Amino acid sequence: MADHDAFIDALSATARPVKPVRPSGVRVAGWMAAALPCGAIVALFLSRSVTDWSQPGWLWAALELCLSLGLGALSVFTAFDTAIAGRKSLGWPVFALVATAWLASGLMTVAHGGDPIGRLGGGTFCYGFMVLVSLPMIPLLVAGLRRTRTLYPVRSLALGGMGVACMTMTLLSLCHPVEGDLVDFVMHILAGVTIVGVTVVLGQRFVGV
Repeated sequence: MADHDAFIDALSATARPVKPVRPSGVRVAGWMAAALPCGAIVALFLSRSVTDWSQPGWLWAALELCLSLGLGALSVFTAFDTAIAGRKSLGWPVFALVATAWLASGLMTVAHGGDPIGRLGGGTFCYGFMVLVSLPMIPLLVAGLRRTRTLYPVRSLALGGMGVACMTMTLLSLCHPVEGDLVDFVMHILAGVTIVGVTVVLGQRFVGV
């Protein structure tokens, strides 16, 4: 187009006001308010048992639950924040500190169990529980990231998927024995890795710039 002024006028006429993005903390709170109830509904169809918090070792299990919730919120917050160009994310040392504390609390529940190793094939229910509970949470996460898009979809989706995995662990803690075993704990981690992978694969085409 030779007439640049006319071209600029045409673009200006079709431009619409840009709606400001809400602070990441508010977006995370909104996502959790939607995702956790959706996951809880799925969990009700999978398990009707309730954790007996009167059993020995309940303190470590309660700590693991709180750390799962905190790590999940931190992961989703970082996913939303890093999706916006120019935003500085929290440093990896913060993640490493919280993740290490979560891992330590999980291993303490294993150490306080009657059978620390467990049996081969154990933890399959927990794996299926976490993956199925994550199914309504993942689309909500992708929708949240799609609001801003991201130059680094794999990184943002991996962080968000980690947040989803932690939220499913939080719900699992409410219907899981306070005592655990190593095989079961490994299955929790494998379920988390699966959730992260599914989130990245399914969300890339929707959140990339």
